Amino acid sequence: MKQAVRLFVLLAICLFLVEGDLFSQTWRECAPAPTARWNPASVVLDGKIYVIGGQDSIPPYSSLNTVEVYDPDLDVWETLAPMPTDRWGLMVAVAGGKIYAIGGQNGSFSGGYTSSDAVEEYDLDTDTWTSKTPMPTPRGWGGCVAINDTIFVFGGYRRPPGQILTVVEKYHPAGNMWYSEPPMPTGGRRTFMTARVGNKVYLIGGWGSNMVQEYDPVAKTWATKTPMPTARGGSGVDVLDGQIHIVGGRGGRSDEYEAYNPATDTWRALNPMPTPREGLVAGVVNGKLYAIAGSAPINQGGLPYYAKNEEASGFTEVEGGAITIRPATYHISQNYPNPFNAGTTIEYELPLASDVAIRIYDLLGREVETLLQKDQKAGRYAIDWNSPDIPSGIYFYKVQAGEFTETKKMLLLR
Repeated sequence: MKQAVRLFVLLAICLFLVEGDLFSQTWRECAPAPTARWNPASVVLDGKIYVIGGQDSIPPYSSLNTVEVYDPDLDVWETLAPMPTDRWGLMVAVAGGKIYAIGGQNGSFSGGYTSSDAVEEYDLDTDTWTSKTPMPTPRGWGGCVAINDTIFVFGGYRRPPGQILTVVEKYHPAGNMWYSEPPMPTGGRRTFMTARVGNKVYLIGGWGSNMVQEYDPVAKTWATKTPMPTARGGSGVDVLDGQIHIVGGRGGRSDEYEAYNPATDTWRALNPMPTPREGLVAGVVNGKLYAIAGSAPINQGGLPYYAKNEEASGFTEVEGGAITIRPATYHISQNYPNPFNAGTTIEYELPLASDVAIRIYDLLGREVETLLQKDQKAGRYAIDWNSPDIPSGIYFYKVQAGEFTETKKMLLLR
């Protein structure tokens, strides 16, 4: 019997937006990734995309502990310290300036695999990994987001016994502790895409599904939203200008590119990727969306191996106005939510690389906390302020970037 061979895509596709029509994007090649793989995880931090774990591109498709980082400004890759635990279908998030790799599947399709409960923390400054308290429910193929330095993990698949999960758990890195949350209300899900917009979490698709759910972690409530046009899972996902961009994945033609606007609960179709693939990841840096790794779809076996890195350009057609490539001026948004009772988010835009400082002051002008003090590249940024020990009252956040300074008021209510 002939052995089925999966065909892998070694890609890092980036999308940037310029003047044009809805379907005017074109694609070009960028630097190829060093490692061909599928089902990795990725996260964006400080203007770079970290690609973590995944499965090898040759039989038996074993789990990997490889960690690589892509710098879009320089169009170069760098190999970092490997994870202690090799795994694929894992979940990752950033909290407190560190990367957390959570769960996943360990092993291979042909040799068998088991779900992991591993939680490992990566320190960018020292290029080192540290093991943390294991996740209570071993699983992979789930969803993961961080809000106010708390990491939420949704659903997924546990093997053994081969169970699709409704379990929701949250992890507090500061205390290295796990807690249970109310389960997902509409049955278990796996290989779905997860994104955060504001303080809401969106769970989208999954194998054979186009369902969209919104979770409010403060109220602990769920809402069903407009379904995704193309049912699929294992897609790349990230947020660009408040909209959730979904690229590729298993289902349909595997080259679809669609975006969801939570503010209007609507979807729109964008120009398809030139290379269909599943098990990929995506990240947004400076107004560009990068789609990385993945394999040729199972239903399109016979395609050649790909070892290219493509970039798409050319559209600004968005409901309500155009998208710019990078900010034209310094801009500080009002924090949200406001008023708030626990955590809030501050968004800001830098037209130039700047030395940025963000500080919190009370009504008497006393400094409460320094949220950020570092050099940052031009682009859009967001930072969370979690204030569990701060009393109710009026506070001010002051953003300094080079010669630019702006202060805004916010209200904390307990």
